[in-house]
Amino acid sequence: MSADHPSEDELFQKLVEYRSLEHVRACHVGEVNQAVQTYPRSAKLWNLLGDLIHLIAISLRSGEFADLPTDFDELDCYRRAIQIDDTYAEAWESIGFVLDIKDKLKTAKRAFLKAIEHEGSAYCYAGLARVEAQLGRRTEAIEVIEAGLDLFPQNEVLESKRREIEEGSWDPD
Repeated sequence: MSADHPSEDELFQKLVEYRSLEHVRACHVGEVNQAVQTYPRSAKLWNLLGDLIHLIAISLRSGEFADLPTDFDELDCYRRAIQIDDTYAEAWESIGFVLDIKDKLKTAKRAFLKAIEHEGSAYCYAGLARVEAQLGRRTEAIEVIEAGLDLFPQNEVLESKRREIEEGSWDPD
């Protein structure tokens, strides 16, 4: 595309850096929201918008969240991403984490399984293992970690999650 209208990939490469900022701001959400309006069939841009909304929601936990320049919440964005591409593992993973935080463990488990089915990252395995542990299934949680380590050897996220599970950190109350 022209300089006035960057391609979807160019926009994504520019905007994905916002995910790693120490403080995501409403203006960042606004830029990604504009990109989604330009490319409404982009699963990765919808997923990124969900991630930024989620990061702001976690950090603010206040009414200020309502001032974001979008009408969507993070789950809306992730669901839109999988409506566009139901094999987009990162969106399934994101849904799993949000539902886990909201204590909707069985639905979170299904989302993590979909992410794994679509060749998701080590984080999918860590999330699924954490959910299994929270459901009182520590043995199954360790098995999930082991399966993840088969694909992602010596992955620190998985190793750390295994230690937490073995210590009972995620056991039900």
